[in-house]
Amino acid sequence: MATLHTDAWEFDRANAARDPVDYEHRVRAARDRYMAACLAATGRAIGALLACLAAQVGAWFAARQRRQAAERELHGLDDRTLTDIGIARGDITAITLSAANADGPTQDRHAA
Repeated sequence: MATLHTDAWEFDRANAARDPVDYEHRVRAARDRYMAACLAATGRAIGALLACLAAQVGAWFAARQRRQAAERELHGLDDRTLTDIGIARGDITAITLSAANADGPTQDRHAA
């Protein structure tokens, strides 16, 4: 970030009485450079924040798709098979939600 150099300001103040218009131009130019540096830093911070947000939203959608695929697969099984693996049809949504929460939003156990 831009910094103000006090030595240069002291020199300019000493010479301000001789040419106040030039002094004003120098002060405004220094202020403009400082503001531009502040705005650039703010823009970089906002860009990083938006990139992080986009990554989180993407991870959430991917986890949601994996959970929905697991639900579809379990709902495709017949009642006897579900009973054999210890799942009641009414518990499928709760089971997939708890499995998704245990895995975390960005993990994929089936990815190789």
